Parts: sequence; C-alpha cells; structure tokens
Amino acid sequence: MARSLTAAPWDPANSLLREEQCQVTAQSTDTPVGPRVALTIRTASTTVTVFLAKGNALMAADKIREEAGRLPGLSIGETFREV
Repeated sequence: MARSLTAAPWDPANSLLREEQCQVTAQSTDTPVGPRVALTIRTASTTVTVFLAKGNALMAADKIREEAGRLPGLSIGETFREV
C-alpha cells in the first residue's frame, strides 16, 4: 500500500531560514490579463511579488488568517483589519 507524504512549505534542511523583519504590501492593480492584487514581501535580502486574481487573493487571505489563528497570543482582529 502506498503512503502519502506531506512536504513542509519550506526547506527544513536550509539553515539560512530564520525569522527576520519584513514588509508586506498588497495593492490592486491593472495587468495585461485583468485586475490583480500585487502581493509583495520585502526582506533585507529579497523581494518577492506575486499577482493574484481575486479568487486566489481571497483564498490566500483566508489561509493566512487560518494559520495566524493557530498561533498562541495573537489576536486576528488586531492583525488583519477589515477595511
């Protein structure tokens, strides 16, 4: 019987991974394929931007809320404010 493997969403063998300060921004923008949310994460060593369609942006926000809600001592209402 085959068993399923669940991979971590990061490389656990990478000794360079650590918590560091970052800036996260999200802004709606027009692209050649239509409106998207540009989600950017900036750290001291890198910047990553992804362009998300509305459905994907909503799923990402829900997933972040879900995972953040699992952290002890974190108030989701203070972290993610509805605008």
